[in-house]
Amino acid sequence: MKMGAMKTVYWSTIINICLALSGVSGHRIVAGTVAAPHSRPYMVFLVSYTANGTYMCGGSLIHENVIMTAAHCNGKSITAYVGIHSVSKAEGANLGIHVTKHYPHPDFNDSTLDNDIMLLRLSRRVKLNKTVDLIPYAHSYTNVSVGTACSVAGWGQTTNTSRVSDVLRVVSVKIREIKPLELNARGNNREGACRGDSGGPLVCRIKKVNTAVGVVSWMSPDDCNDQKRLNMYTKVSAYYKWIIATLKEIPQ
Repeated sequence: MKMGAMKTVYWSTIINICLALSGVSGHRIVAGTVAAPHSRPYMVFLVSYTANGTYMCGGSLIHENVIMTAAHCNGKSITAYVGIHSVSKAEGANLGIHVTKHYPHPDFNDSTLDNDIMLLRLSRRVKLNKTVDLIPYAHSYTNVSVGTACSVAGWGQTTNTSRVSDVLRVVSVKIREIKPLELNARGNNREGACRGDSGGPLVCRIKKVNTAVGVVSWMSPDDCNDQKRLNMYTKVSAYYKWIIATLKEIPQ
């Protein structure tokens, strides 16, 4: 088991979303800034209902009816909020879309978080526009190197006790380590992802195109302020063939 007991997934319990978001202030993505509204139209806010409670995650829209996220974000049912910036002020036709089928990687291990990637099929196709759009994802031959500048966005926490953010936040990070199935990316200090950011994309500029190269997975140690913590992402390029094969099962 790779650091099993020390791994912390980026969950954030929300008994009632509206209550949890009331009075939210301060930073959320660690040491980041508020994203320009709808500047990342591929971002999706997910609410996952499980036997143990209700949780939030992020995700990215890769087809009009398919979302890519982390497998540990799975639940008995999932609702997707597409094309939003503020959760409490969300409005429009693409809100509260039911996920009809979940496709977690068949080799996902919820103890080690190996193969932490999942596709979700929406109950209907969303209409693409200025606030809702797709993001390209890394091909099997997509290469990134240590030091590559990227960004990560989400509605998650900054500390162990902070609430989730009402608005989408973003922070710049750099790839620090590359493994066969994972990437470690963080800023120069404490900048990076925290709880509630799970499933969101690590976005890097590949051949002048913003591309999802990673999926927010886990961190260690369990401290969002630790400047030496690991911020680990599932390496999308390693799962390209599985993504393509799974998409063939999903009616477009």
